[in-house]
Amino acid sequence: MAVLHMRDQDAVETASRGNTNTNTIGFTVALLCILVDVIGIQFTAPSLVPYCVSMGIGVDQIGPLYTARYGGQIISNILMPPLADKYGRKVVVMWSIGGSMIAYIIQGLAFRYEGSEFTLMFTGKLIAGLFGGTFPIILTYITDISMPDLKLLKTRITQAVATLMAAPVALQPLGGAIATFGLYLPLLVSAGIAFVGLILTQCFMVEVFKPEGDKEEGDALKKSDEKKEDDSKGPPRPSVWRDTPLLTLGASFFFVAFFIVGQQIQPPLLLERSSFGLEEDSETRTQERIALTSGLVAIPTSLVTAFVMTVGYLSLSKRGVRDETCVLVGGLVASITFFVVPMCKTVWQLCVINAVQGAGCGMFMGAVQAMPSK
Repeated sequence: MAVLHMRDQDAVETASRGNTNTNTIGFTVALLCILVDVIGIQFTAPSLVPYCVSMGIGVDQIGPLYTARYGGQIISNILMPPLADKYGRKVVVMWSIGGSMIAYIIQGLAFRYEGSEFTLMFTGKLIAGLFGGTFPIILTYITDISMPDLKLLKTRITQAVATLMAAPVALQPLGGAIATFGLYLPLLVSAGIAFVGLILTQCFMVEVFKPEGDKEEGDALKKSDEKKEDDSKGPPRPSVWRDTPLLTLGASFFFVAFFIVGQQIQPPLLLERSSFGLEEDSETRTQERIALTSGLVAIPTSLVTAFVMTVGYLSLSKRGVRDETCVLVGGLVASITFFVVPMCKTVWQLCVINAVQGAGCGMFMGAVQAMPSK
């Protein structure tokens, strides 16, 4: 995760001590910003594949849509933290929410433009990714308004991560239900929520971080940083390509991304089989019912993943189980179930297998999340 600087610590501490009510409102808005960041993925996950299928977009074209989304987010995670240091947290968060809103609108209206559906969906996904790097900035903003109270900071960071983890449990079933009234509606609802988030951010998010100032101040800070670097000189740092823990962590996050995309694509395609009994009198109605069922199937997966990732992993760790073992066992369980899922014939079988898959992924992600602090 990108690390943002807090150059004006005195201003941050003064603001965080000065107005508790304002900071509480700012924290609440920050949680809403996290919701806006993930709603385009989790809220629309059950309906995305059915929506694309209903517009005539082939299954082989759905993969590139996810590639555009997550590829754009990689770029966003690299560029947004420096921009937040230069222009301030609030400004960059508003850019992110505004870009996300535009992306959701483009995708939600794609069905109206026959022959350009894939182009519009790809463009919308790419824009959503490029403006989707809000989470690290929000964590830094929470740090800004919580310091120097470390207990408050720890509580708020925990609540922010919990919001991120709980999103699939709440958003996917709701998104699937809304999709029964129109497969495009989850995307337009997401745009509406983003618009509300944009207004609340403008009105209630108080900027307590002082962006980088004029040239003289910048030169002074640069000289100060150079002095600190000179004082801390020691043996040369090893190449990142020889850093085994770092390489393991990078490979692990690749697996997590693969798991997330696989869980969003696989169930809707699988539920098209006649053995699941979801056929209706029209293709659109069938896809809407598939979207609803996909949202319900996500509940056991999300619940088990969140539980094992927190309570389960901590319990294993206290009993002396090594992180490497959790990564290996959890990864194997989650991977094997991907090959078992296509064998399911009923919805309840799919729910059971997805729950087992969630347990494996929860163990894996719990260990991976703890690696940087060890």
